[in-house]
Amino acid sequence: PEGLPPEAMSLSSDTMRISENPIAARSVVNPPAGQKNALGPIQFNASGNVCIDGQEPKRGPFRARADQATYDQFKDTFILQGTAGTPATLWWAGQPGAPAAAQSIRYVRSTGDYQINQLQPLELNRDEIKSARRPDAVK
Repeated sequence: PEGLPPEAMSLSSDTMRISENPIAARSVVNPPAGQKNALGPIQFNASGNVCIDGQEPKRGPFRARADQATYDQFKDTFILQGTAGTPATLWWAGQPGAPAAAQSIRYVRSTGDYQINQLQPLELNRDEIKSARRPDAVK
Protein backbone atom coordinates (compact mmCIF):
# COMPACT_ATOMS: atom_id res chain seq x y z
CA PRO A 1 0.00 0.00 0.00
CA GLU A 2 2.92 2.34 -0.59
CA GLY A 3 1.66 5.75 -1.64
CA LEU A 4 -1.80 5.34 -0.11
CA PRO A 5 -2.97 8.14 2.20
CA PRO A 6 -3.24 7.06 5.87
CA GLU A 7 -7.00 6.50 5.79
CA ALA A 8 -7.15 4.91 2.33
CA MET A 9 -7.40 1.25 1.36
CA SER A 10 -7.29 -0.63 -1.89
CA LEU A 11 -9.39 -3.72 -2.42
CA SER A 12 -9.61 -6.29 -5.17
CA SER A 13 -11.96 -9.25 -5.44
CA ASP A 14 -13.95 -11.25 -7.97
CA THR A 15 -17.22 -9.64 -6.87
CA MET A 16 -18.04 -6.72 -4.60
CA ARG A 17 -21.14 -4.96 -3.29
CA ILE A 18 -20.82 -1.50 -1.72
CA SER A 19 -23.65 0.29 0.07
CA GLU A 20 -24.30 3.03 2.56
CA ASN A 21 -24.82 1.84 6.13
CA PRO A 22 -28.47 2.95 6.60
CA ILE A 23 -28.35 3.10 10.41
CA ALA A 24 -24.99 4.87 10.65
CA ALA A 25 -26.08 7.31 7.91
CA ARG A 26 -28.62 8.76 10.34
CA SER A 27 -25.72 9.85 12.57
CA VAL A 28 -24.39 12.21 9.85
CA VAL A 29 -26.00 15.39 11.14
CA ASN A 30 -24.05 18.18 9.43
CA PRO A 31 -23.26 17.48 5.77
CA PRO A 32 -20.27 19.31 4.28
CA ALA A 33 -20.95 22.76 2.83
CA GLY A 34 -22.61 22.58 -0.55
CA GLN A 35 -23.95 19.04 -0.07
CA LYS A 36 -27.62 18.40 0.55
CA ASN A 37 -27.37 14.78 1.59
CA ALA A 38 -24.00 13.58 2.80
CA LEU A 39 -23.16 9.96 2.14
CA GLY A 40 -23.03 8.06 5.40
CA PRO A 41 -20.45 5.43 6.29
CA ILE A 42 -20.13 2.66 3.72
CA GLN A 43 -20.10 -1.07 4.09
CA PHE A 44 -18.97 -3.65 1.58
CA ASN A 45 -19.17 -7.36 0.92
CA ALA A 46 -16.47 -8.86 -1.28
CA SER A 47 -16.00 -12.45 -2.36
CA GLY A 48 -13.52 -14.49 -4.34
CA ASN A 49 -9.78 -13.78 -4.18
CA VAL A 50 -10.17 -10.86 -1.77
CA CYS A 51 -7.01 -8.80 -1.22
CA ILE A 52 -7.03 -5.64 0.92
CA ASP A 53 -4.07 -3.28 1.31
CA GLY A 54 -4.18 -0.35 3.69
CA GLN A 55 -2.62 1.64 6.50
CA GLU A 56 -3.19 1.15 10.21
CA PRO A 57 -2.45 4.05 12.58
CA LYS A 58 -0.48 1.88 15.05
CA ARG A 59 1.32 -0.70 12.88
CA GLY A 60 1.52 0.94 9.47
CA PRO A 61 0.87 -0.89 6.17
CA PHE A 62 -1.16 -4.10 6.28
CA ARG A 63 -2.42 -6.72 3.84
CA ALA A 64 -5.40 -9.05 4.28
CA ARG A 65 -6.44 -11.95 2.09
CA ALA A 66 -9.57 -14.06 2.28
CA ASP A 67 -12.21 -15.87 0.29
CA GLN A 68 -14.85 -13.42 1.58
CA ALA A 69 -14.64 -10.13 3.46
CA THR A 70 -17.01 -7.55 4.89
CA TYR A 71 -16.17 -4.06 6.09
CA ASP A 72 -18.20 -1.55 8.09
CA GLN A 73 -16.73 1.96 7.91
CA PHE A 74 -18.75 3.17 10.92
CA LYS A 75 -17.07 0.50 13.11
CA ASP A 76 -13.83 0.46 11.01
CA THR A 77 -14.08 -3.33 11.24
CA PHE A 78 -13.29 -6.11 8.79
CA ILE A 79 -14.58 -9.67 9.01
CA LEU A 80 -12.37 -11.94 6.89
CA GLN A 81 -13.69 -15.42 6.07
CA GLY A 82 -11.49 -18.19 4.73
CA THR A 83 -11.94 -21.70 3.46
CA ALA A 84 -9.76 -24.80 3.80
CA GLY A 85 -8.08 -23.93 0.48
CA THR A 86 -8.04 -20.15 0.97
CA PRO A 87 -7.62 -19.30 4.65
CA ALA A 88 -8.09 -15.75 5.93
CA THR A 89 -4.73 -14.06 6.56
CA LEU A 90 -3.70 -10.68 7.98
CA TRP A 91 -0.19 -9.30 8.29
CA TRP A 92 1.72 -6.05 8.64
CA ALA A 93 4.89 -4.71 7.03
CA GLY A 94 7.89 -5.82 9.07
CA GLN A 95 6.00 -8.61 10.83
CA PRO A 96 8.37 -11.53 11.44
CA GLY A 97 7.33 -14.92 10.13
CA ALA A 98 4.36 -15.94 8.08
CA PRO A 99 0.86 -14.64 8.80
CA ALA A 100 -1.54 -16.81 10.76
CA ALA A 101 -4.05 -18.70 8.62
CA ALA A 102 -7.55 -18.96 10.04
CA GLN A 103 -11.16 -19.75 9.24
CA SER A 104 -12.07 -16.17 10.19
CA ILE A 105 -10.44 -13.00 11.47
CA ARG A 106 -12.18 -9.96 12.97
CA TYR A 107 -9.97 -6.87 12.60
CA VAL A 108 -10.56 -3.31 13.86
CA ARG A 109 -8.26 -1.13 11.79
CA SER A 110 -8.47 2.02 13.96
CA THR A 111 -7.28 0.22 17.11
CA GLY A 112 -5.24 -2.62 15.61
CA ASP A 113 -7.23 -5.15 17.63
CA TYR A 114 -7.92 -8.48 15.97
CA GLN A 115 -9.42 -11.84 16.87
CA ILE A 116 -8.49 -15.07 15.12
CA ASN A 117 -11.09 -17.83 15.02
CA GLN A 118 -10.28 -21.44 14.17
CA LEU A 119 -6.56 -21.12 13.51
CA GLN A 120 -5.65 -23.51 10.70
CA PRO A 121 -2.72 -25.85 11.26
CA LEU A 122 0.17 -25.77 8.84
CA GLU A 123 1.16 -29.11 7.33
CA LEU A 124 4.29 -29.46 5.22
CA ASN A 125 6.24 -32.38 3.87
CA ARG A 126 10.02 -32.33 3.25
CA ASP A 127 9.72 -31.37 -0.41
CA GLU A 128 7.47 -28.44 0.44
CA ILE A 129 9.91 -27.21 3.08
CA LYS A 130 12.81 -27.31 0.61
CA SER A 131 10.86 -25.29 -1.98
CA ALA A 132 9.11 -22.97 0.48
CA ARG A 133 9.38 -19.20 0.09
CA ARG A 134 8.14 -16.21 2.02
CA PRO A 135 4.99 -14.41 0.83
CA ASP A 136 5.49 -11.16 -1.08
CA ALA A 137 6.46 -8.34 1.28
CA VAL A 138 3.95 -5.63 2.08
CA LYS A 139 5.45 -2.33 0.93
